[in-house]
Amino acid sequence: MIKFEQRFDEYAYRVADEYLDDSVATVEEGQWVTFNEFGKLVIAGADATKAFIAIGSKRAGRNLVGGVPVKKVAFLHGVFRLEVSNFDPAGTYNTTMTPLKIADGGILTPWDSVADAGKKPIVAYAKGQPVNGYLKIFSA
Repeated sequence: MIKFEQRFDEYAYRVADEYLDDSVATVEEGQWVTFNEFGKLVIAGADATKAFIAIGSKRAGRNLVGGVPVKKVAFLHGVFRLEVSNFDPAGTYNTTMTPLKIADGGILTPWDSVADAGKKPIVAYAKGQPVNGYLKIFSA
């Protein structure tokens, strides 16, 4: 999820006109989404070459997709600073600006300069360690 009281995305474009694939059972704010071969949004996996952070959701208690005739989910494209809970808790976020990549499930995990160089894009940077279950991130 995105901690809304620590959110700054005034300069990011909010894209809300793309369809969510019927195969997506749940998505929440702060997960990363990408386009599938049919041009619909799905949860990004570790193999995603380009992904966007969702600001809409399809989950119990905050379902903005289910029950509506047009199934779309909003995402950000551009510059943002957010605090998110969708990250790998086993990751090491010990530098001031830890580069991040996408892991399966549309969550963030630290980018490895040896294993990921030239193979995995950096999608954001973490500013230090998680605090109270949230990781402060800046767009790449």
